[in-house]
Amino acid sequence: MKAVILISGNGSNLQSVIDNADRIDLQISCVISNNKNAFGLKRAESSKIQTYIIEPELFNSKEAFDRELISIINQDAWSRINPFSWLYENSYASFCFALFWKNS
Repeated sequence: MKAVILISGNGSNLQSVIDNADRIDLQISCVISNNKNAFGLKRAESSKIQTYIIEPELFNSKEAFDRELISIINQDAWSRINPFSWLYENSYASFCFALFWKNS
């Protein structure tokens, strides 16, 4: 199974997933953060996982932010999206619903 993992901070949950990915037959397609200083990005990079940063303040609306996020996620084939402490107010709910709906 492929997964995209969303983080915003330390990445301790991400590290647990990385450590157990083989055991649960999981391929992490990429890690996306809304925080360029998130330590979780370093965790992903040290495991040779593609990372992306989407800074909310660079977008003029939540919808524009969501479109960019969905665009990045759609670049990779995925079967599940895992939000680990993702921050950007109600943005998570709006795009997560769209992604799960598209995937079903």
